[in-house]
Amino acid sequence: MAKFGLPDNVCCCMDLKKGGKVIGVICIITSLLTIFLMGYYLVSDSDEIVKEIADGSPDTFENIKEHNATVETIVVVVLVLSAVYFVTSIALVKGVDDHNRKLLVPFLVVDAILCLTMLGFACFQYGRSEVFTCLTFMMIFFYFYICIYALYRYFDEQIIEQNNTEFN
Repeated sequence: MAKFGLPDNVCCCMDLKKGGKVIGVICIITSLLTIFLMGYYLVSDSDEIVKEIADGSPDTFENIKEHNATVETIVVVVLVLSAVYFVTSIALVKGVDDHNRKLLVPFLVVDAILCLTMLGFACFQYGRSEVFTCLTFMMIFFYFYICIYALYRYFDEQIIEQNNTEFN
């Protein structure tokens, strides 16, 4: 058991470094997929997508069309967050490879922001499935945060041990 109260093998029964790298790769892939999908939505004909969602109902089409500007704003925000998440995920993988705890910090900050964002979305959703989806993603981001924080602390402990052996 580590000093800070978390088990040493907290990342899916893997050692922390391997788990951190797996989390980084998963986040790189998901952020690239999100960037692609959000970018596709922005450059495609949104009226056609709205018609498909509305199933041809003119009333539903007009209701969805009214909210299209809001949806496009949310898509742009998600696109920017995904781009930032992509960069911080690359920094995470590089930090794990180089045993550099400073490269883990940007991922921890962005992951915390995404956790809070998912919690905020869950609070303002009205359907059970949307709330469940937001809370599920929030728990995944929170789990990633715990794993990477444990890795950060592990690297921190290694630095302290290395400094102690240098002084002795």
